[in-house]
Amino acid sequence: MNTMFRLVLVLASILIYSDTGLGLHDNCRCKPERIHLNVLINCPPEKAQPDGRFQSNATVHGGPGTCKSPCKISPEGFSYCDTISLFYRDSSWYDWDLCSMCDSNDPDKFYTPYLRECARDGKCSNIWSNRDQDAPRCMTTQGLLDYCTMCTAQQGESSLECPTFRPDEKTGLEQGSFGLWVQPNPKEKIEEKGIDNGNQN
Repeated sequence: MNTMFRLVLVLASILIYSDTGLGLHDNCRCKPERIHLNVLINCPPEKAQPDGRFQSNATVHGGPGTCKSPCKISPEGFSYCDTISLFYRDSSWYDWDLCSMCDSNDPDKFYTPYLRECARDGKCSNIWSNRDQDAPRCMTTQGLLDYCTMCTAQQGESSLECPTFRPDEKTGLEQGSFGLWVQPNPKEKIEEKGIDNGNQN
């Protein structure tokens, strides 16, 4: 019994040793290629292509010309910009959207919002996986789907393969007060108190 118990302990130790990677994988170089964030830049406007590549002033949902601010990296590690107006998606209103950036060290790299690269023949569309997402995606060089900003440029503004951009274009004056800061209408207050033209009923 003691011999069997010792054998079980030895086998368990070997499994733990291999699962944690101690010793057995010291020479493994399996880590993905690291992208240094200081090389990420907004693509020069003159480099933009008709198919939407090398265009930083384009977003996943809005397409070309929808960035109000330069494309930048968020603390969570994706690239985004402030949009020219509020727009509706995923049951909420947003004032930002995902955008793409270029590489200052490699002029041929054009990154997706999550810092991958669409394959050269990768179609930017929302038809992937039976349209399980409204946002367009492309097949990347890593063999993964990722969001892309080229859908409108590739498929056209009226294409069903691109999301419908639903902006709120009302000005603040047209919108008026809403939410917590709604100011009461003086006329309604007068009617509530039964006052009409300064005469009390």
